[in-house]
Amino acid sequence: MFGRAERRVNVGVFVTAALLLDLVLRSFILLGGESVTIPADFGVTHQAKFDIPWSHGLLASLGWSATVAAASFLALGRLQQARATASA
Repeated sequence: MFGRAERRVNVGVFVTAALLLDLVLRSFILLGGESVTIPADFGVTHQAKFDIPWSHGLLASLGWSATVAAASFLALGRLQQARATASA
């Protein structure tokens, strides 16, 4: 039913990919491009207000992912068949 998992895939790459958008978010908040505000009723609701369209929006996330994928392919050159099979 399920195919075998590729054993040569580095799990650290997947963890880094998952954390990439959070690193982008932190940079944008520090640079003032996105914001997090604590409302007056935070003590009751425990809900902060996030305005983060450039790092966690759907189109932005797809764009960041495509950009990093393109940069990775350009930096690493041509992938071997085993790595291409693992990513498919």
